[in-house]
Amino acid sequence: MHKENFGRVIDKIKTCPTEWCQDTWHHNEKHCFAGLAQILSGKAADSFTTRADAREWLDLTLFEADYYFHPDRKLEDFQYSYDRISYNQHNYNQYGYDQRGYDQFGFSRHGYDWCGYNQKGYDQFGFSRNGYDKDGRTQIGGNGKKQHQNGYDRCGYDRDGFDIFNIRKQEK
Repeated sequence: MHKENFGRVIDKIKTCPTEWCQDTWHHNEKHCFAGLAQILSGKAADSFTTRADAREWLDLTLFEADYYFHPDRKLEDFQYSYDRISYNQHNYNQYGYDQRGYDQFGFSRHGYDWCGYNQKGYDQFGFSRNGYDKDGRTQIGGNGKKQHQNGYDRCGYDRDGFDIFNIRKQEK
């Protein structure tokens, strides 16, 4: 979330409360939180692009946008969220994460970097960037989903020592 821009929208609501109506994107001279963000970003009031424009300018995730742009939100909700956003001079919040949710080493709260790998280099399914698990087996799965199944090692043999033609590996 972009704290400065978020604060600008709150300030606009406080200074001109008659221009704020959370029920609709834009209606005559009244605008919701997202509508005010769209206008403050320098774009024209357009109900078809309000959500996307406001999300971009406020740097909100999908879930944050769903929350803040909901018609039931009150000024207190926005102010409470704004007050809780506090980043130090290095742009990390009180929990040690930046605005994108990563710590100083580049890992999320769940322990994964932005590519989806943990500090040991494995994804959530236990496979490395090269597609191998800790035992050297490859990932097998359809539809782009990674599934942990009995795969083949780098030499083309499964865990029992057979290749894809069911021929046992020759011991040297």
